Amino acid sequence: MQKYETKGEKMKSAKRSKCTKINRLQKSKNILLVCFFLVTTFWSTSVLAAETITIPARATLKDSTITLTNDKDLEFGTIAVIPNSAANILIDASAGAATAEVQSGTATLSGTSHSGLIKVTSPVTTQLSIGYTIADADGTADKLKSTGAGTHKLDLTAASITTYSTPSGLSVTGGTETEIHIGGLLNIPTGLNNADFNQTYEGTVTITVDYL
Repeated sequence: MQKYETKGEKMKSAKRSKCTKINRLQKSKNILLVCFFLVTTFWSTSVLAAETITIPARATLKDSTITLTNDKDLEFGTIAVIPNSAANILIDASAGAATAEVQSGTATLSGTSHSGLIKVTSPVTTQLSIGYTIADADGTADKLKSTGAGTHKLDLTAASITTYSTPSGLSVTGGTETEIHIGGLLNIPTGLNNADFNQTYEGTVTITVDYL
């Protein structure tokens, strides 16, 4: 015997069928969303992955020693003076090579005179400080002593050498030779005796060069 559904039952059946479809569709959407999230997550992780690489770091240090070479001594030449008369003999090498001249007093110059010359080489391009001192064979500062029988000393001060020589702050180019010229003001005092004449007077100038 065939069973007939009432109108109310048909409506309930239709609603149940619609709900079932909706539930199935919602489940399908959830599955798709999960899949999409998994795919998106996997792709994003691949793009943002960090990569590393290494390279060497290297530096070579060159010897920074300054090289100094004595090319010429400081030479005032032969000086003739009147007894008991003071004189000042100048070699002004502050701007370069120079020879002796009478700055004051009565004196006659002869023979060879010239400023001292030091050649300096620095491995780096920079500026150099220069310091000057002088002492005689006794170790007395600012004096020249007779190499013979003379009993008096002549005055040649470190201050005058500094004034009349290449000034400190010398600019040098790395690997290129540069010159330092040495001059000074020699003072011949009064009161010299016969033993002080026809003598050679000497001292030692010390030049100290360093990086500024």
